[in-house]
Amino acid sequence: MVECIARRSALGHLADPVITHGVSGETLRVAVRGECSYLHLRVCADDMQALAACERALGAALPMRPNTITPCPGGILAWLGPGEWFVDVDLAHADRVTTSLNEASASQLIALADVSDGRCGFEIGGKHAVDVLRKGCAQDLHPRRFAPGQCARTALAKANVLLWSVRIDPDPLFQLVVDRSYADYLWRWVGDAALEFAQRRPPPSHPGMHHPTHPAPSSLQRRTP
Repeated sequence: MVECIARRSALGHLADPVITHGVSGETLRVAVRGECSYLHLRVCADDMQALAACERALGAALPMRPNTITPCPGGILAWLGPGEWFVDVDLAHADRVTTSLNEASASQLIALADVSDGRCGFEIGGKHAVDVLRKGCAQDLHPRRFAPGQCARTALAKANVLLWSVRIDPDPLFQLVVDRSYADYLWRWVGDAALEFAQRRPPPSHPGMHHPTHPAPSSLQRRTP
């Protein structure tokens, strides 16, 4: 009898996979991304036929500029290195993309690895998103250096991640992918780093408790000897 193994997110044990601080979460929002398919793709950058086959399968051309991403139906394509790319697509497009790339690899020099079970995705957005990331990331996140459409393989709190900028207006939004074994650690680290920006609330008052008030002391009169 064949046993079916259900796919489980690396952070599926979380009761609430969202951290929000501020009114309606506009100050900071950290969330576990929905289930996606992550593919590692290798193609010779000079093989025009193989690149064309990948473009037909993905619905978009692979980015050729270092550290950039391009949108594709259902996700993004990220440049990792010469002849190396990362494909991030939602589950609605995953089967079609994977099947098409496997078919293309039968006649072209294309290497494809599905690493979905070994990765986990986060998104960090809001006014203080950059402030949180800067606590553990050496990447220059200024919009002039790391604008939407750019990506980097970097370290966040000593965990290797693929990080990219989604937008800067009205509030910054970043997405990242980390190895599954570091997902829980990184989630806890981000949650701790975000505490600084938690909305401060006044201490609760208890009904029935009487807080005596004392009049301000009157000014002291100077005594003359």
